Amino acid sequence: MTGTKQRPTPQVVACVVYVLLHLAADASATFFQVAPGISLWYPPAGLALSLLLLLGIRYAPIVFAANVASALLTSGFHVWWAPFLFPLLITLNYSGAAWLMTRYGSGGLMPDSRDRAFTFASIILGAPALLAFVGTGVLIPLGYASASDLIHSSLRWWIGDVSGLLTVVPLALVFAGPLINPEARARRVPWLRTLREVSLFGVEMLVLLACLGLVFEFGPLRNYNAFYLCFLPLIWICIRHGLPGATIATLLVTMGGMIGMHITGSTTYLIINFLLFQLAVAVVGLGLGTAVTRRSEAERELAASESRFERVIDGAQLGLWDWNIARNRVSFNARWSAITGLPASGPTSDFAGWASLVHPMDRDRFSAALHEHLEGRSALIEVAYRIRTRDNHVRWMIARGSTVARDANGRPLLVSGTHTDITETRLAEAETHRLLNIIEANTDFIATADTAGELLYANASLRSLLAQLGARTTADRRLSELFAPRSARILQAEAMPAAAESGFWHGELILVGAAGKDLPVSIVLLPHREAESDGVTFSLIMRDISRQRQAEAERIEGERKMLQVQKLESIGVLAGGIAHDFNNLLTAIMGNASLARLDLPENIQANAALTQIEGAAERAAELCQQMLAYAGRSPLAFSTVNLSDLIDQTTQLLQISLHKNTTLDLRLQRPVASVKADATQLRQIIMNLVINASEAIGERVGRILVRTESRYFDQPELRANFEDQDVPAGDYVLVEVEDNGSGMPAEIRQHIFEPFFTTKFTGRGLGLAAVLGIVKAHRGAIQVSSESGQGTVFRVIIPAYGANASTPPATASRPAAAMRQGLVLVVDDEESVRAVVARTLESLGFRPIVASDGVEGVECVTRDLKALSFVLLDLVMPRMDGHDAFTAIRRIAPDLPVILMSGFSEKLSLERFADAKPTAFISKPFARDALTRCLERAGLPKAS
Repeated sequence: MTGTKQRPTPQVVACVVYVLLHLAADASATFFQVAPGISLWYPPAGLALSLLLLLGIRYAPIVFAANVASALLTSGFHVWWAPFLFPLLITLNYSGAAWLMTRYGSGGLMPDSRDRAFTFASIILGAPALLAFVGTGVLIPLGYASASDLIHSSLRWWIGDVSGLLTVVPLALVFAGPLINPEARARRVPWLRTLREVSLFGVEMLVLLACLGLVFEFGPLRNYNAFYLCFLPLIWICIRHGLPGATIATLLVTMGGMIGMHITGSTTYLIINFLLFQLAVAVVGLGLGTAVTRRSEAERELAASESRFERVIDGAQLGLWDWNIARNRVSFNARWSAITGLPASGPTSDFAGWASLVHPMDRDRFSAALHEHLEGRSALIEVAYRIRTRDNHVRWMIARGSTVARDANGRPLLVSGTHTDITETRLAEAETHRLLNIIEANTDFIATADTAGELLYANASLRSLLAQLGARTTADRRLSELFAPRSARILQAEAMPAAAESGFWHGELILVGAAGKDLPVSIVLLPHREAESDGVTFSLIMRDISRQRQAEAERIEGERKMLQVQKLESIGVLAGGIAHDFNNLLTAIMGNASLARLDLPENIQANAALTQIEGAAERAAELCQQMLAYAGRSPLAFSTVNLSDLIDQTTQLLQISLHKNTTLDLRLQRPVASVKADATQLRQIIMNLVINASEAIGERVGRILVRTESRYFDQPELRANFEDQDVPAGDYVLVEVEDNGSGMPAEIRQHIFEPFFTTKFTGRGLGLAAVLGIVKAHRGAIQVSSESGQGTVFRVIIPAYGANASTPPATASRPAAAMRQGLVLVVDDEESVRAVVARTLESLGFRPIVASDGVEGVECVTRDLKALSFVLLDLVMPRMDGHDAFTAIRRIAPDLPVILMSGFSEKLSLERFADAKPTAFISKPFARDALTRCLERAGLPKAS
């Protein structure tokens, strides 16, 4: 397995380098030694203090160990404890100095203020003095110094340590400090970045050494101790290179002077002069270098600050302006020029030029804001205005500023501030205002609420609804108060979570409307994430769909009615078709039975069978008539009828039809309006309704109420009570049949008028169906009210005579045509009908010919026109029906009598014959006697 080598920390490297340099510097200090342990230049003192300043006094053991090692290697003490005592004194002394400099100085860095510089100098000068005095005092008992020489020896010790401190400590702090201390590394000024700068610095050092060499080698200069010549290159170096150059120059002067004195020889006077010069060089060089470095750092920080300020201004897109009131000059920065497209100086360099760019509608407000501030009535200028740019566009600006300089009397001299382009903001505000106006004018209910359901906003429509509910404001209103309880639960528990998850929810809920009435709404729910609180709010768009629902309900009801009408019409067509076909069959049965009776003696038993056949056929014909009545195709014989009299005349028949425990109660209005109707069919209506009521009561004791009344019915009442039937407002005669029987549930009530629907075991399901058909044929309406166990009420209305009634068209009789021959044409698609009618005509003395449809009938008329006496024409036939055949016959023979045959009513059958009417009409089924009567009414005598 391979592993990465861990690099030593800067602290470890510093300690190792310190020990090596300490041993080397201590060995070289013997070169300048004037007594045991006393040297005129002692660099290890500077190294010890530098290490403790850079790493802290916790590294004092390293200093103690290095001093013990150097004492054992280089000193010649004859007592064993001396090599440990002096290192201990040195360690304690400089540890205290380092603590004081860290506590009250610059924190291990070169001083950056006057107070810190004083502290730094005091400790540099004071700490060696204490150590020198104590150390010399220890040397006296050991015999290395005399008591009389205490001051002199202490001074030399002090000079050596001070020179070592002044040359080594600044150098270590400047060059080694940034490698260990992050703060110092961040503040370090780049130095000697190019080869040219290195070369020039080398030349400057050589000039400094040359000046120092001249002093030692040139006699007159040496005699006068002209060390001040070195100040010229020293100052030059300090000004050009700051503190780094000053520390190197100070070290170079010290080492060069020490070496020069050692080589050329020295006197006490020369040594003292040089040491004083060395102190001056250190103070001047380090002070000047520090000042230059601090200036460079300040300039760099200022440039960085200005650059940062420009970045902030550019990033914030702020324009700057200064208004010098005294000189009436206005200056702008580049951002202002970028916004307006105008130069920062020129026509706008005075206040009038600036104001001329302001939109005319905003100038008064702009000037008022400025003067209000200048007069001291506002602390800040803040005014929004429009400005016209160079390309003639209008931009919105907001100017903010205040007075930054005043004269002795407090009058403003300089006003400065910023301006911001707020065009997009103003456009957004205008758009927001426009949308808000749209929302306020919207007839939909629009609201905003928080997740707790607290109402935050409501538009005008919703506020109007809230006002109807008694709320004056939307404050403290909750959504749950707007909705019906179930809708409020759905909104809170389902809609809001779903919208928060998917971003949208749509549904239909119920609002509480005015007077507590339910108000159905279609609702769209949208969530919004709030930037300030990171919470969620919801916007609700609610549209009133009550009219839509009402229209939908009306549409469904209309469709239901239409389906019911279509259903009844379809059943009616079916019933009419069945009745028509049955009538054809019954015509053959009844006709053949009557013909057979003619051929048999009266006393034969077969006559009884024929009588039963004819009776059954007549009953079948009655069923067909009921089916035709439901289909609205039964024959009607209109006359003026008094319904109260009609019911009164039918009382005995009604009583016979009732169960013995049922009482008939008649409440007949007298006088009552007459109706134009078929009395027989109206009697059938009364009989069917009363019999049904009696059967509903059964064997129980019951009562049937029959009531008549004539009155006016308006349209709302008709729609409310006869909603499925289209009858106009007007005067009607009401017939009401009420019982206290078992009643009917809704599922039965909705089918009772359908043919063949019955709840009776033996019923045929045609009674009420026929009632409905008869009522419709009389342009009336019927309505039933019933509940299980509550009895039943039938209400029938028939238009009063003279109101919504018309007399059916009468069939005009025509005189008998002159009979040329006894030839009669029978046209019918049913073979059995053709055969029985032909035989009946033969029995009457006519000579019949037959045709199976209208086409054959027209051909026969064309062929036998001169011989024909009249035509019996069926109405419903294939290929060519009775109407088309009649029209064709009238074109061929306008005077030829034509008798129309049909299983439908005369009125319905003759409706299609608008221009010319048939000679007569006969309803199927018919027998020989009925045909004879029809011929007589038509004026057609029997053939001979």
